[in-house]
This record gives sequence, structure tokens and C-alpha cells, in this order.
Amino acid sequence: MNKEILKAIGEALHGEQWVTPLSKDLNINRKTIQRYMNGELKINSGIASDLASLLSQRQDRIIKLRLFVDESFAAKDARLKAIKAILEGFVMTTKSIADQLIEAGAKVWEKDAMKRIYPSNEIAFKMGFGINFNDKKTQIVL
Repeated sequence: MNKEILKAIGEALHGEQWVTPLSKDLNINRKTIQRYMNGELKINSGIASDLASLLSQRQDRIIKLRLFVDESFAAKDARLKAIKAILEGFVMTTKSIADQLIEAGAKVWEKDAMKRIYPSNEIAFKMGFGINFNDKKTQIVL
């Protein structure tokens, strides 16, 4: 093991300020790591297995977190798809009802993107909607 690898592992585990946290992980004095880095001491070969273990533990935590995040987004995506399907069904039903009213003879007024349908009581009852309008005409705005 050389100091470049030690530094790369330290930064991967703890970021730029890695010396003190890594010394705590390895249960050694931070000055020992500083001496490894400035060449005063030869890096103890025994810490290689400890570093491998630390990397493995971190990797396991990251994988578990990634799976949790993926599952969370998948659940959210499934809920959004269900809501979208419900809304699309509602829009289709609304359009279908509007088409049925027009086919039954309801009067239609259109301007730009707006369409108003004026069904009479007779048309509403004919369609089986069970709507009782108090006046002769009522508008549905789509």
C-alpha cells in the first residue's frame, strides 16, 4: 500500500477532510496517518485489510440506500401512474357524456377552445342521468 492509495481511500470514505475520521475508523492516532502521508513512517501493511473492510461496509450501506431510493421512486411512480389513469378515465368519461348529449340533441355553443352544451330536461332524462333542472336549459362547460 502506498500513500496515494491511502489518500484515495480516505477521500472516498470521508471527503477532503479524511485524516481524522479515518484515524478514528482505524483506531489509530491521526498523527500516524499524517506521518504515513509525509513519508516519516512506512504504511503498516495490516491496515490494508481494515481499509478493505471499511470500503466494503460503506459499499453495503450505499447499495442499501440506493435500493431504498429506487423503491421509493418506483412506489411514487406507480402512484402517479394510477392517478394519471384515473384522471384519463375521468376525462374520457366526460368526453363520452358530452358526445352522448350532443348526439341526443343538446344545443352546443363553441368559441375558441371552449365548448358549452345546453341539455334540456328531456335530453337529460332521455340519457338516464336522473338530473332534474329547475329551468328549461342548463349549461355544461367543458
